[in-house]
Amino acid sequence: MDQQTLQGASAQVSVAPAPAWVDLSPYEAPATIDPGFAAGGRALLLNDTQVDLTGPERVWYCRNAVRVTAGAGAEAAAQFSIAFDPSSERVEVHAVCVRRGAETFDYAQRERFEIFRRERKLESQVFDGLHTIHAVLPDVRAGDVVETEYSLIGMRPSQRNMHTAWITFEWSVGALDVRHRMRTPEGRAVSFKAFNDPPAPVATRENGVVDQRWRVVRRPGKEAEPIAPPGTIQFADLQFSEWPSWAAVAAAFAPAYADAAPLPDDLAAEADGIAAANPKAGDRAAALLRFVQERIRYLAVSIGDGGLIPRPVTAIWANRYGDCKDAAKLYCALARRVGLDACPALVNTIDRDGIAQWLPSSAAFDHCIVRVRIDGKSHWLDPTRSPQQGDLERIVQAHFGAALPLADGVDALEPIAPRAPIEELDVREVIHLGATPHAPARYEWRTILRGGRADAMRDWIARDGESAIFKRYSEDVRRAFPAARQMRQEIVRDDIALNEIELAESYDIPDAWKPIDERASQFASYDLFLKDTLAPLPPGERRCPIFMGAPMRAARRVVISTAIDWDVTPWDRVTENAAATYSTRLVAHGRRDFELEQALEIRAEILPADAAAQYRELVDELHRSDVVFTGRTAGGKFLDLNAPQPWGLWDIARAIMLGFVIVYALYQIVTSS
Repeated sequence: MDQQTLQGASAQVSVAPAPAWVDLSPYEAPATIDPGFAAGGRALLLNDTQVDLTGPERVWYCRNAVRVTAGAGAEAAAQFSIAFDPSSERVEVHAVCVRRGAETFDYAQRERFEIFRRERKLESQVFDGLHTIHAVLPDVRAGDVVETEYSLIGMRPSQRNMHTAWITFEWSVGALDVRHRMRTPEGRAVSFKAFNDPPAPVATRENGVVDQRWRVVRRPGKEAEPIAPPGTIQFADLQFSEWPSWAAVAAAFAPAYADAAPLPDDLAAEADGIAAANPKAGDRAAALLRFVQERIRYLAVSIGDGGLIPRPVTAIWANRYGDCKDAAKLYCALARRVGLDACPALVNTIDRDGIAQWLPSSAAFDHCIVRVRIDGKSHWLDPTRSPQQGDLERIVQAHFGAALPLADGVDALEPIAPRAPIEELDVREVIHLGATPHAPARYEWRTILRGGRADAMRDWIARDGESAIFKRYSEDVRRAFPAARQMRQEIVRDDIALNEIELAESYDIPDAWKPIDERASQFASYDLFLKDTLAPLPPGERRCPIFMGAPMRAARRVVISTAIDWDVTPWDRVTENAAATYSTRLVAHGRRDFELEQALEIRAEILPADAAAQYRELVDELHRSDVVFTGRTAGGKFLDLNAPQPWGLWDIARAIMLGFVIVYALYQIVTSS
């Protein structure tokens, strides 16, 4: 970052007293902290946010106080940082102090602050232009209270001065005092929505200003449940939004994507060539998608309003790079050229369709995709993904639950329906077991990947190469069989039209049989794919629904041949709940040939919380469905299953002891008579 840029950011930072409207009411600072309110050597004494919307710019005031409860917390408490956008925000630091008993050390001096431009998402090719004010406080000790105050003033122009915010009143560790305050002029409507029992507001009116306050005191911590659906709000939150409707959000951003300028000549020629080669609308849509995915390198320069507003099509094409907004805008411009009905669509990749329960807000979105409508059906495409193969029906579409299309007449979020289950994974294993525990086993895998898994594999190959992939696969095998030697590893088929990839691997495994005691060894087939599809669920009562993942099917077939006879008990089990079915079937073809068939189908993304027991049962079944052979051994050989078991030293010792007991008992009987 050049010195001129640093100086420009520095001009946006000052040290000043807190605004006169700020309420600096005292807070409790007990010397002894309840363990439930401390973590990492720190306890949150106060989290106070106050927002003023009565002036020409939004002012967001923050006051925090932390008690250092142990030496480990001093390092974190001594770091003071504020991230801001110098193109639209100013920072006023009001206080940075350490309180130690009756003493107060004030570090709110401008010369103590450094300003960095730290691109936090640089590895993901995202440049956001944010700057960070940073200071390290000297000599922070256990028992100290570190208190900071600052204000952020302003917001990006594209937000239209519309206030949006989320305020949390609950965390995984308890908080002693959490406050929020909002000041608005009478007549300015800022809606708020409560989730999970936050405090109720207390409102006053004076001199044309509405003053609303929320506060919780000594709120205990709360553990979030894992494997909850995306967008599940588990803590006590308040959402604020000044946007009146989703239609207003769409209307605010749609004009930025409507580029009326003609396409550059070479780009127009590319579009015309795609149209000529693909008479059908669906094929044209898929070909355009691959064109943008292949030609536009992902790079997000999201400085200032660049985080929300795309660049002109001519600039995108000239530079051959762009982020999701740019790629969507380019796709839609090409689609208009070839007669497709396409528009950008805003989505949330983290909260997904959870935003349907939110108040309308421009802050609800973090990604832009494309909606293409063909014969009345919506197709959701992501031009920023690595090139996706197959026709439009085989392309794995961008499923984020809900989207806001930037098109005329849109006044609500549009649901993105879950895809129908497809067989994404087909694993075929062949195992040859020798006649002795020391004979190497031969283990072969053939893995067919379809749809999104095939796309991901091609992306992995392009990024790291085949050798890195198979090295990773070998490491997976050696976790179960450390001495395994790979005999074959190759990609045997890559069918672009069907969007399938087939991989083949084979290993010789000298250590296939694991001793379980001095007279027995065991071999088990090795499921590399199905058993880890669903994560284990912690014990206890469940509050939230369970997220199952995208609908899909996966199958596994294991053929086992042995050199000696084995008594194996066949099984045929089906475990099912409202969202998924898992079947496992073992068939014995005589005493030397066996076949295991498994299939997992996930039909729905969400399983109700009251089905937690059924979920656990299914996960347990996934982890116990491998075939296990256990054989008695002696002299490096397997014993006949029907032969008498030879005596070991412990058996002889037990027999001798038993003999002594019997003799002693007989002696007692004789002498007593």
